[in-house]
Amino acid sequence: MKRYVYEPVRSVAGIEQGKAIRTVGRTVFESDVSTFCGLAGDANPMHLNAVVARAEPLGEILVPATLTASMAIGLFAGTRWLNAVLVVFVGMSEWRVEKPVFPGDTVSARVTVHGVTPTSDGRRHVLDLLFEIYAERGEAGQRAAGAGAPPAQGEVRVMHFNAKFLAQDQEIEVM
Repeated sequence: MKRYVYEPVRSVAGIEQGKAIRTVGRTVFESDVSTFCGLAGDANPMHLNAVVARAEPLGEILVPATLTASMAIGLFAGTRWLNAVLVVFVGMSEWRVEKPVFPGDTVSARVTVHGVTPTSDGRRHVLDLLFEIYAERGEAGQRAAGAGAPPAQGEVRVMHFNAKFLAQDQEIEVM
């Protein structure tokens, strides 16, 4: 298992455009799907009903794309790479789902700094990050690779989006 450790950024000036980091992976369980759907009010049978899902072309329960995106943001937060400067999530754009994610898949993210733009007050910045989400197929995802299609080997990119965060220098204490 790979582990990634990044030197934390301590000021907005330390954020390099083009710098990319990789998160650890996390396996998505059916319990994650049912809990998320319950919290979000998403009753789509493609996420919750194995009988209905089996009758559809992919043949398996699908992980909601919103859950996959949320997990990617959470995995990024777990790196603690920008914790000293991030203030709040402010938006998401260019969101594209490229391939499905299935329970049993392990998702991870590559996060690249696309821009750091000062706000009008000059103290804060809008940080634009490109999230590329990858899945390593578990058993269910291999079965659902498509009718008769061979399973994907290794990781496949399943989604990407741009996320914007407000960032500013903060008083920090390194311990």
